[in-house]
Order: sequence, then C-alpha cells, then structure tokens
Amino acid sequence: MIHNLPRGLRDFTPTEYAKIRYIYEKFIDTSEKFCFSVMEPSTIELFETLALKSGSEIEKEIYTFYDKGGRKLALRFDLTVGLTRYVVSNSQIPKPIKVSSYGSMWRYDEPQYGRYRNFYQWDAEIFGADIIESGGEIINFSEQLLSNIGLKNIQILVSSRKVLEIILKKHLPASTDFGNVLRVIDKRDKIGLEKMKEMLCEINKSEDGIDKIIELASISDTKKNAIKRIEEIDRDIIESDGGKELINTLEHAESLGTRNLKVDLGIVRGLDYYDGVIYEIKLENSGGLGSLVGGGNFNNLIKALGEKFTGFGAAGGIERIYLAVEKTRDLLLDRVKQKIFVANVNQETYNQTLSITSKLREAGFSAEYDLSNRKLRGKLEYAEKINCDKAIIVGKNEIDEGKIIVKNLLNREQKKIDIKRLIEILKEGI
Repeated sequence: MIHNLPRGLRDFTPTEYAKIRYIYEKFIDTSEKFCFSVMEPSTIELFETLALKSGSEIEKEIYTFYDKGGRKLALRFDLTVGLTRYVVSNSQIPKPIKVSSYGSMWRYDEPQYGRYRNFYQWDAEIFGADIIESGGEIINFSEQLLSNIGLKNIQILVSSRKVLEIILKKHLPASTDFGNVLRVIDKRDKIGLEKMKEMLCEINKSEDGIDKIIELASISDTKKNAIKRIEEIDRDIIESDGGKELINTLEHAESLGTRNLKVDLGIVRGLDYYDGVIYEIKLENSGGLGSLVGGGNFNNLIKALGEKFTGFGAAGGIERIYLAVEKTRDLLLDRVKQKIFVANVNQETYNQTLSITSKLREAGFSAEYDLSNRKLRGKLEYAEKINCDKAIIVGKNEIDEGKIIVKNLLNREQKKIDIKRLIEILKEGI
C-alpha cells in the first residue's frame, strides 16, 4: 500500500541523506577553518518575529499554526532570522560575532526542479564587524565551501542595493514604486531585456529613463570591465558611497584569494532583507539549476529586531548543491566513505565474521555483515545493492591459514591477505 505525502514534501532516501551528510561534513570543516561558531537556532519561531521585517504577507509563503496556548507560531523558512534573533537577544557576546548553521527549512513555495517545501540549507553570518571586511570574508567563505565540496566551475555575481537605488532615484520619478522595479530587474534572465523594458515602462507610465536603467542593469562583467562601463555611463555611481562599498568589498574578497568574481547589477536578492552589497553564486552552464548561494548586507533586519549593528551573511540550498556536484563530477557521494561487507562462507566462521566486523568499525570503516543467513552468493549480491566497495570473504580454510579474502566489488579483483594486516592493507587502499 502506498501512502502519499503532502505536495512538495518528500522522504530523504539513504542515498540522498548520504549526500546531505557529505556536504555537512565539508561545511563543518570550512566553518572551523574560518573560525565560525556552529549552532542551530530554533526550528519554530513566533510568527510576530518573522513578520517584523517581512510583514504579515510572509504568512502566504511559510507554514504557520497556533499552539495549545493560542500563540501564533511558524516553522523557520531560513536560518538568518533565527541567528539574528539569537545575537540580538544575547548582547553580552563580544562582537564581531561569526556564527554558522546547517539544518532543515520549510517554505510554502511552488515545488520545482531543485526546490521543495522541506529542504536543507547552510548559513554563515558575521555580526558587528566592518561591513566591507565581513562582506569579503563571507564571499570568500562561500567560494571555499563550494571548492571543498568539489565545485570549481562557478561564477560569483556581486551587486549592491545601494547602487541600484541610486540608479533608480536618478532616472525615475520619486513617486515610482521602486520595489516593483527591482522585482522586474530581478527577473532579467528569465524574461529577457525586451519584456523587461515593457514591464518597466508600464510601471513608470513612460519610457523616460528606462533605457538607462536597462543598460546599467544589463552589466555583468569582471570588476575592471564593469567599473569601466559604469563610469562611461554614469561616473557618479562609482564615486557614491554605495559604489565605493561595492568596489572595496570586491577588493577585500580578492585579497583573500577569491576568484571568479563579476559585477552584475541585475542581481537584486530579497527585498525584505538586503540593503547593501549582495551576491549570488551560480554554476556555469547549470541547465536552469539557479543560484547555489545567495547573500549580502542586512542591517535593516537587525534594526527591525531592535538593534543597530552590521550584518552580512549568506546561505545555500543543499539539494541544489549536490545536484550541481552531480552535473560536474563523476562522483557517487554515498561512496565517499569506504563501505565494507564481511561475508562468512558458512556458519563455521560466523563468530570470526562478527569479530572482523567489530574491528573494522573500531578502525573507522563502515562495516556490515549478513543478518539474514543467506548463502555466500546472496550475501555478495546484497553487498553490491547497498553500495559496498569491498567484501571480505571469511572461509574456514583461509582462517586456518591465518588468511582472508578481500574482493573489490567495483572491479571484481580479489586478493588473499594476512588477516593480521587487514586494517593496514585496507587503509593503504587495496
């Protein structure tokens, strides 16, 4: 009998969860190298906390409910709000504060490729630091994390909400709904420039200033080329506080060794959060996968929670990242850690099989043995089905000789080795 799940939700299979764990291990390693303190904020928040910055309209996009005390609650839809609430509520923590987190989120989005209503996400934030230095640090952290996971073919697209606002205020009437204009710019790659112009003219009620906005919002190039192009169009943008902040953040990231940086003024990000430098990381030739990482400066979120200090952070969806890995690498993530099956030929060597399995586990290997009293052929077939790399065959004659058979299940090669050297030989990568 098949029991269906609610739309947009799914089970994480052992294979999928192995990928989630693999990325988690790389995330923890990268967090420790960058001296981020890893924590997990509450999975449930008061709805009023989430609505402080995003407004009550956020209810349409998330899971909300009432508890037995009549309080309106919500499942977390990201980690930024929870981490920010934690930092704001614990003023005794010395700043700057570097925190990171990894966990499960819930959003009532329309399900699509690489996006579900329950998903995993990583997050890294810096609070109370110089905004340029924290921006460069977070961008570099993101690049290093993806590199550690195995992704090299990426583009880091950096923009600035301050710069975008300067452009809009300079070329559009003050009465224009700038939020709607930014939403249209954010759709640039999906709708194309022609449709973008049509939508912007409709908002503006005329074509005045629209061509200039499209020209600037279409810039996507290396820092040197982009700055040169922006200067040619409007030098005031580069000399503004927002322009200088953007350039200095890029330079700080470059000083930390960050590569693949581009200025892309078509990047907008969430209107509710960001108010300074913003960025996204995409995989080249992703086939519609979308952004792997997004982040930026979110001082206004902190202000909405009652404090005044800087915040710069980023987050990435785990499912999209491992889909990207599978697009670019011939790697089965569930085989990253060596997995060994110990198979006894018959019942006479069953106790030796248990002893060998225990020793392998103590040595740090993933080890399994037969729990169903199958014949040897059935055991080896099962070992392959559960993605074991090797099988150790424990036979009576071999045990009497002090030997054991190790079979590579990937290339079918097998060797008889000294049982006392089993752990040593496996670690050498037989």
